[in-house]
Amino acid sequence: MASTKSLRLIALCFFPVIGTLIAVSAAELVKTKSGYTDFLEKLGKREEVAFKEGTISPPSLISGSPTCRSKVFDRSHDKSSETGIWECHGPAKFNYYYGQDESIYIIAGAVEIEYLGKKFSLAAGDSTHFAADTTATWTIREHVRKVFRLYEPGRIVRYMRRLAS
Repeated sequence: MASTKSLRLIALCFFPVIGTLIAVSAAELVKTKSGYTDFLEKLGKREEVAFKEGTISPPSLISGSPTCRSKVFDRSHDKSSETGIWECHGPAKFNYYYGQDESIYIIAGAVEIEYLGKKFSLAAGDSTHFAADTTATWTIREHVRKVFRLYEPGRIVRYMRRLAS
């Protein structure tokens, strides 16, 4: 059985080493993840974010010649999620693959969607959600504008979803 003096000696050596490791790890984390320290710089400041022109990739385009544009106005500090606005002028019909989960809110126009065997329409004021690793067919007759939130569900959620399907 170790004596009390031996335990104190071990504790005196052990705790400073662990404390140093924690401090070094925290400093490295802050250095690599600027979002942990620079979030105050964004608070209460006006940011102008321009729209960027985009296209529907030819293999995904079923019909039409849409013009699209989007802007991302927020990203999480760990870059696992982002929020923005996307709009498209049709007519157009295309398939869209979701690499991340996405929640949308339609702020103008309308769209018809076929997703997971269901057909439904969304118009201004409607919202819905799409799961990562799924595909939807979008039909835009004239115009649609949406606010979107992309977010990474994580490996465990993806795995559990595969088990459930």
